[in-house]
Amino acid sequence: MTAESLRGNRFDRIWLGLLVVAGSALSASLGTTIFDVSVFLSGILFVGLIAIGRREGYLIGLYKSLSYSILAYANGLYGEVYLNLKAEKRYDLFFLCDTDIPYADTWDRSGEQKRNWFQQQIVGDLAERRVPFFRVSGILEERIAQVNEVLRQSRKFANALDIRQDDPVRG
Repeated sequence: MTAESLRGNRFDRIWLGLLVVAGSALSASLGTTIFDVSVFLSGILFVGLIAIGRREGYLIGLYKSLSYSILAYANGLYGEVYLNLKAEKRYDLFFLCDTDIPYADTWDRSGEQKRNWFQQQIVGDLAERRVPFFRVSGILEERIAQVNEVLRQSRKFANALDIRQDDPVRG
């Protein structure tokens, strides 16, 4: 090994160590269980190891993907809901697409029979969090018109419940 590669390895280890320390501090404050902490830290390790060219990162990435799925499913969160847990604080308006779009039954989907169930889960989650939402439905042009109408009526810092969701396309 050359002196330059040793310096590079030392820098990589220091950088990875700092990531783990920072991640551990965040995990301690945000994680509620050991499993939560392991999911969070595995994401940091995955990125850090891949960034320095270590193949072990892929194995940790596999753990991260599987454990994240388990964590989301255990909390009853599906699709983008887990990513938008704080939607009530981050967004002024929340639009929910209805299930009237034709279903594309591909290998990576759970089947149309679960589609309505997932939709009910999302509606229930929004109601539980008291997030007002606007359901949009119809063909693409109708959905765009519905969103535009809500946006036309919306005012920053106003009560979203004051907005009427009339369907300008269907009358």
